Amino acid sequence: MEDRQTSSSRYRYSAWDGSQDGAIIPPADLLTLLSDDLLAGDIDRALDRALHRGLSVDDIDALGLDDLRDMLRQQRRELIEAIANDPELQRLVDQLQKQGGTQGLDADLSRLLDALTANAPSAARMISSLDADQRFPLDAALRERLADSTRQLDSDDINLSLGGDGQGLLQQLARLSALDDLEQQVRRVRRVEDVHAVDDQLIRQVLGDHAADGFQLMTASLQAFTDSGYLRGGAGQRQLSARAIRIIGDELLAKTLERISAHRAGDRRTPATGQHELTGASRPYRFGDPLTLDLGSTVMQAVRRGAGVPVALTAADFTVFEREDSSRAATMLAIDLSRSMGERGYLLAAKQLALGLSSLVRQRYPRDELLLAGFSDTARQLTLAELPALNWDRYGMGTNIQDAMRLARTTLATHRGMQRTLILLTDGEPTAHRDQEGRVHFHQPPGPEALTATYAEAHRLSRDGIHLVVCVLSQYFQVVTFAQELTRRAAGDLIITSPDELSEALTLRFGQSR
Repeated sequence: MEDRQTSSSRYRYSAWDGSQDGAIIPPADLLTLLSDDLLAGDIDRALDRALHRGLSVDDIDALGLDDLRDMLRQQRRELIEAIANDPELQRLVDQLQKQGGTQGLDADLSRLLDALTANAPSAARMISSLDADQRFPLDAALRERLADSTRQLDSDDINLSLGGDGQGLLQQLARLSALDDLEQQVRRVRRVEDVHAVDDQLIRQVLGDHAADGFQLMTASLQAFTDSGYLRGGAGQRQLSARAIRIIGDELLAKTLERISAHRAGDRRTPATGQHELTGASRPYRFGDPLTLDLGSTVMQAVRRGAGVPVALTAADFTVFEREDSSRAATMLAIDLSRSMGERGYLLAAKQLALGLSSLVRQRYPRDELLLAGFSDTARQLTLAELPALNWDRYGMGTNIQDAMRLARTTLATHRGMQRTLILLTDGEPTAHRDQEGRVHFHQPPGPEALTATYAEAHRLSRDGIHLVVCVLSQYFQVVTFAQELTRRAAGDLIITSPDELSEALTLRFGQSR
């Protein structure tokens, strides 16, 4: 009889997401694996890229269409070589010659057999280039000719006569036809929705169990991911759900904080300019917290642990009072959407920064506000939901830094009493500006009108008490010189960094300001 210790058993429940049967890569893992592609702007294209390139998570490999194509090419090369070097091919040539060549046959088939008779290796390559319909008459003619000379054998014996192991010429030609069929099916797949066009059993027959199982894993994993709730909408209209955006942001923030911690190992300072007040609530101590111990709760924790008398405290017993920012902050992150940001790959880094900062505000500073904006020839506000699909502005001409600062100044005007900051993220100079009537003018290279209007807007930011942080993703002398002058006129801060270090630099700067 089974001894059940139900009183000591522990169970953990989670929502069924299709991954529990072990036959797929879990959707949560795919969300992490594909996050960069999903944030590149086109979710359907990201799924299609995964379908073609394949997936690899830990020790699990899901084969993509490119893998199948490579296998098919290799199989074709090996099969053509085997046909060209098969002694049975020469034997067949000799039989055809003895039986009178190609008299009485269809003209096209006659030419094929003549080529086969003249040059076996070339004929093998030619035969491999034919599709199944073109090759069928040749197969039939070969069988007929062989049947005439081997009437005493049945069809199975004829096949075996072309190779003692049953892998004779006719079988090789049949295998070429199967390779052709599978290759045509693979070519017809353009999007994830087309995978039903590929016959799993044909993959297994032609390429083996490993290929079939690997491709089935791919298709099943992508199907489970699209059904998981991380995506909204159907093909051509897919968007990341709010839950997926939050998860990606949390993971980006965790990675950024981990890198910051690694770079600042041993630095236990926790610089902050904001003021904090005790809320009366307490919680377990976390590394880096101000050590304002809730002494009663700390001692009780040690007693519950069985520390004995006198009570011996450890860091695990520490309980600290919760602190709440007495000052709130409103920050606008304005992202350059000009052509260069997209072509240089900077926009992805900017979106990752925005998602990470949104998670930082939600987790650490829930009373703060993070506003998003994008600008090219004009500036506009953005929502977090728009961020994953955000792309560089193909229809806007110029980089209107003046308009980005104007939008921040007017928007943050409604947040008086809060610590207000504009983080301006760009890789260029002002090549557009608005005149007093609101008309946009383009300048390349930047003209004095654009520079004057931009510097004037920087003065207005400073006058209204909005702190400007200029973050430049460029090392060009003209761009850096402009950014330095803009920062000086606004009495702000300048950060010059690279896309790889953008999130670390801005997250650290944001945390220090709070």
